[in-house]
Amino acid sequence: MEDRYEDAIPTSLVVLIIVACVIGVISVVGLIIYCVWKCGKKEEIAERIRDLEEAKEKAEFSIEFYNPNTVFIPGVEVTGSVTLTVNEPVIAKAIIISIHGKAKTHFIV
Repeated sequence: MEDRYEDAIPTSLVVLIIVACVIGVISVVGLIIYCVWKCGKKEEIAERIRDLEEAKEKAEFSIEFYNPNTVFIPGVEVTGSVTLTVNEPVIAKAIIISIHGKAKTHFIV
């Protein structure tokens, strides 16, 4: 049986694209900083940047929040939809969505 997954977008690449979009590191500088944190080695960083450029030609990714407020109170459920549109057929074993958030607090005394 032949391996049909050789042309598929790697799951790790999909996760990298999703995380990059969610935390706003689409710029090359931000992507390099993210890759340094994730990979550590220059060779792996260059490979991930090439993979991201190749993937951007094959797919388009977007997140739409149902409540577009920029301020969320702790405990409030944040909902939305994730859309991954591919330009050509892709065989994939799985698509993993990993979202990492940050918090900024402000106190008035």
